[in-house]
Amino acid sequence: MKFRSTQVVALAFFIGFVFMGCASIVSHDSRTTYGHHRSAPAQDTLRQIRPGETTKEWVLQTFGTPTSEKRLDDGAEILRYEYTHTTRNRFHLLFIINIDNSRVVKENLYIEVRDGIVKRYWRD
Repeated sequence: MKFRSTQVVALAFFIGFVFMGCASIVSHDSRTTYGHHRSAPAQDTLRQIRPGETTKEWVLQTFGTPTSEKRLDDGAEILRYEYTHTTRNRFHLLFIINIDNSRVVKENLYIEVRDGIVKRYWRD
């Protein structure tokens, strides 16, 4: 049996559509994104902060611009760094099951500075 070129092309398109259809039956996607700042600093980086010694300048160079700054009545400043980590998972099976699950984790780093020197820091 001999095939003409148009039949071969038509068969190739048909097979391609079948495979594309099978590929869209099940799909899964997982993504992680970070908010305004990069990911939260590692514990090793935080250990480098030495209350009574570390300067505000070092903090700004290491962590960047804070999300917010608050000046207290006694002259101290509180630098707040907000870190947001979002993980999104999606799973689709045909058009019957669609699961879209997002998890958002927020973490704040607070650094108290007085006269240009770090007095204390904490996370929540």
